[in-house]
Amino acid sequence: MKGREITITYRTDSGRRDPGNDIVWTIDDTETVSDVLVAPGTSSDATETTRPDGVDNPMTFYMPRSWTWRSLRNALIRYEGVTYRVIGDPQPYGVDMTPTDWGLAVTATISKG
Repeated sequence: MKGREITITYRTDSGRRDPGNDIVWTIDDTETVSDVLVAPGTSSDATETTRPDGVDNPMTFYMPRSWTWRSLRNALIRYEGVTYRVIGDPQPYGVDMTPTDWGLAVTATISKG
């Protein structure tokens, strides 16, 4: 198997809010990672009452063991021209748990609506 190339943008909450009360992010760093396996998730309608017309499009990015792990909390992943928001703070598998070259599953989503 051969993976694809993605770009990760690491960001933190600046402590400020825009006029719509959304977080103003500070970009800390960007990184390009090669050999990432990409698996599209199932599209599903968002059911939250705050986003009645929303659609979630999850993707799973399997990071290679050669990538030096660091927290992906609040990170963005750019893949094939689309930016995905990382969900949570994914942690790597134990070294003995998977015999493959990929040791971290990262779920990310782009939300519309």
